Amino acid sequence: MSPSNDPSHPELLNDLTAKTVEHKFDLKWLIREIVLSNTYQLSSRGASGESLPQWFQHGRMRPLSAEEL
Repeated sequence: MSPSNDPSHPELLNDLTAKTVEHKFDLKWLIREIVLSNTYQLSSRGASGESLPQWFQHGRMRPLSAEEL
């Protein structure tokens, strides 16, 4: 994230920013919004035999390193 990287969904980012300010930067509210979203609840596994998705509809699973833990 930097000023040189344009957001892929600026309207969503602006809406999330406004609502976060409206809720006085309440992290519990923000986490609840993210976790209960349809996007967050999508499977991390793609259909079998599927090549790399054009729009990254699922993430690649990998173990965490010791530093990340």
